[in-house]
Amino acid sequence: MVETINQVQFPKVMIAGPSGFIADVNSNGQLLTTGGGAASFGSVTSGTNTVALTIGSGGVLSASGTGIVNATEINGVTITGTPSVGQVPTATSATAATWQTPSSGSASSLKLSPVVVLSGGTDAINPHTPATYVVTTAGVDAMTIAAPTVTTDDGVVIKVTTTTNAAHTITFTGGTLRPGTAAVTTANFASFRGSSIELMAFQGNWYVMAQNNIASYT
Repeated sequence: MVETINQVQFPKVMIAGPSGFIADVNSNGQLLTTGGGAASFGSVTSGTNTVALTIGSGGVLSASGTGIVNATEINGVTITGTPSVGQVPTATSATAATWQTPSSGSASSLKLSPVVVLSGGTDAINPHTPATYVVTTAGVDAMTIAAPTVTTDDGVVIKVTTTTNAAHTITFTGGTLRPGTAAVTTANFASFRGSSIELMAFQGNWYVMAQNNIASYT
């Protein structure tokens, strides 16, 4: 490409300047600026980039319409393999993951909470840990349970069932029992195997969620 200046032909010069500006010369030999500013993202055509690109504060790379953003890493973790239906990315190390089918437990391995056997006469139930308690005491087990911690213990579920024909009791210290009746402090089990109660902690109190053959609340 040439430019004619005073009837003399010169090769046309295009000079890339700072900040994306392009310099050119006119027919009088004067330096011109023919374009400038950062190129818009829409001006980028196909090609392969081999250097790191960094999205700074406030920057967002997103898709619109049918646009696609593919990634082989998420937060520095490289994901490899081709997924099948039902598979999810599963970490195999701190920096790698593969597509795997989530493992599932069998009926024999699934537990709602640990089973704890109570065989004493005055057992104290831990108010801070979910558990299923099985009372095996031949005589009466006069159990106690302290108040759960407000907020911290919210949602803790305690279940108690019996395997002996004895009138076991649970006394709730601090008057924290909420069975849906007037103020009471003690749950009295009927003298039959399978007499049970389910409690849930909320805001420092014990709420009765379910019961089976509880003789009375006093």
